[in-house]
Amino acid sequence: MKNIILILSIACLFAGCKKDKNEGVNLKQDEQTVIGAWYLTKVEGGFSPTNNFTNEIKWTFSNDNTISVVIEEGTLMQSNNIPFTNEGVYSYSQNDSTIVLANDYNYYYELSNNNLILKSSKQGMTDDGTVITFVK
Repeated sequence: MKNIILILSIACLFAGCKKDKNEGVNLKQDEQTVIGAWYLTKVEGGFSPTNNFTNEIKWTFSNDNTISVVIEEGTLMQSNNIPFTNEGVYSYSQNDSTIVLANDYNYYYELSNNNLILKSSKQGMTDDGTVITFVK
């Protein structure tokens, strides 16, 4: 009889520690939004060489449809494929698959594994388009 009570007690203990289903949903939603800080890691495009970065350039997308761009002092902006080469606050708008930066730069975007990928065309590099990659 003591064994049955012990087994039931342990079962109740584990049942009380069950993971909350909403916890996973919130994480998924966070991964599916551009809102937040993104660090530029790579710019590829056309016939230009690939430019790699490590935390020198940060874009912060806000709920009010603005992007705050911060560029570390001394960072060389060698690519013509980067839409913002100066620090500042810019506007953006987005729908399901495209994002428009400062009413002038149109990109298709993807969110995957804490990466934001902006492509100047749906094919990206396959048609000499620009691909800009950020990490959260």
